[in-house]
Amino acid sequence: MGRDHHGFRSRDFLFVLFLKSLTAENLFYIFVIILQLLVVLVFGLTTRLSRFKRRAIKKQQSELMTKWSQIIVDSDLGISSYDKVSCPQGEEYILLQPVLIDFIKSLGGTSRTTAIEIYKKLGYLDNDHYAIEYERFEKRIAALSRIETVQDKSSIPFVRKLQNDENYYIRFAALRFLVKNDWDSVQGFEQRLNELGRKKQYDTMFEVICNLAFYQKSIFERALTHADHPETKRVFLKVVAQYKMTGSLPYVRESLEQLIQQAKFDTGLLKMHLLCLTTAADAETEELFKKLSKHSKQEVRYLAQCSLFVIRPDLKKEILSSVGEEDKAGLQQAFENFATSLGKVIYG
Repeated sequence: MGRDHHGFRSRDFLFVLFLKSLTAENLFYIFVIILQLLVVLVFGLTTRLSRFKRRAIKKQQSELMTKWSQIIVDSDLGISSYDKVSCPQGEEYILLQPVLIDFIKSLGGTSRTTAIEIYKKLGYLDNDHYAIEYERFEKRIAALSRIETVQDKSSIPFVRKLQNDENYYIRFAALRFLVKNDWDSVQGFEQRLNELGRKKQYDTMFEVICNLAFYQKSIFERALTHADHPETKRVFLKVVAQYKMTGSLPYVRESLEQLIQQAKFDTGLLKMHLLCLTTAADAETEELFKKLSKHSKQEVRYLAQCSLFVIRPDLKKEILSSVGEEDKAGLQQAFENFATSLGKVIYG
């Protein structure tokens, strides 16, 4: 009993010493440590729950993909009609939308048409039309992206309103859609390209001009002749080269001859003209290259000789023998650089 009593007294003494050592500074450090432990605990639990939720969502979407791909196939084959399928509810309705968008992106022909009709029937396109007008930016741009994927004419009146939206990304996403589907409603196309040029948004400009080339070919060729700014013209020429827009080659030849008459010109722009002409060369282009191979400016000569070699590799000996020994090394280097540029334009 005495030892127990002594033990209690020792513990009481230690406890009193501990309390006396708890200054305000020590209490603060203890509080910080406990707070850090709680933060780590909460972060760990949140990460684990988030990972678990992502796995559950992925599993549900995989199941939806299997179910709805079968519905699309059965509808195409006439086995059953998607009209008879009940509309999903709750979380399933939310998860199905990106699944259908993936189908629309990956399918073609009647299967794609069926996927679009299902998307519309379930009300997703109507929700997208609402979102681009009233939701916050993130939802607006996501909805506009889905509208671009679906490419349904019913979206035109809604997208048309966005041409003068205060947000840059919304304006030009709308422009991409309208160039494909409602060219007559496009306002100030050249001014909009100039805006992209000022902002140095050449990737966006390339997408817009590609859409113009594919869906409004005659307007593309007219717009090409009005592309005066070097960077804008460069993007137009890249589209001509990459997609072999042969109808534009007469203008490219004319533009090239005007370019080399200037006292100073952009060598990169000269190269882009030549790259366009090498992708779909004809007799007239060959004659032009031969003429430019004798040009007074060395850079024009080199690039013209490279271009001639691309379209007529059988003339290699003749081309090399036409230049002095001091120029052969430079011509070989110019050809390698030119071939690299050609590959980048054609293959990206």
